[in-house]
Amino acid sequence: MDTAFWVYIVLGILMLVGGRRFFWVFVGAMGFVAGFTCGKEIFGLEYVQTLLIAASILCVIGIVIALFLQGLAIGIAGFLAGSYVTFSLLPVFGEFSLELTWLIVLIGGVAGLVLSILIIDWMRIFLSSVTGAAIIVHHISPDSWVKPAIWMVLSVAGIIIQTILFLRKEKKED
Repeated sequence: MDTAFWVYIVLGILMLVGGRRFFWVFVGAMGFVAGFTCGKEIFGLEYVQTLLIAASILCVIGIVIALFLQGLAIGIAGFLAGSYVTFSLLPVFGEFSLELTWLIVLIGGVAGLVLSILIIDWMRIFLSSVTGAAIIVHHISPDSWVKPAIWMVLSVAGIIIQTILFLRKEKKED
């Protein structure tokens, strides 16, 4: 297993269990994943070092935005998360033309953007959980009916873990 595999797995786990609390990690991870995925899938970059550099640059940009412009970061992360989850789940539903794939991914991104703005804390929990699960499943699971089942179990586990942590924090603040 190569370096990229482990980077994705670690980012997926961090997002799955700590995406709401460590929002800057979530936004940075989405920048990293977007850079790595786009570099590989869209721009055809093949060298892992080049992909890691491109992804790291977007990761740092995401973290800076998250730390200094949180509202903008929430929107960007919501869009990227919605797009990534949609893109990851598309193969389960069959083959689509390139144009239709772009449209569906764009719609998923807009849905993630809108939801992330409307219900910030709960959407952070939801988006980071389903995105972390999608990243993990995309890199460890075989392409079959098992993939959506594993994604669902990991997503629910992430939502439960983050909800418990969030409610504990809320209870302490009361």
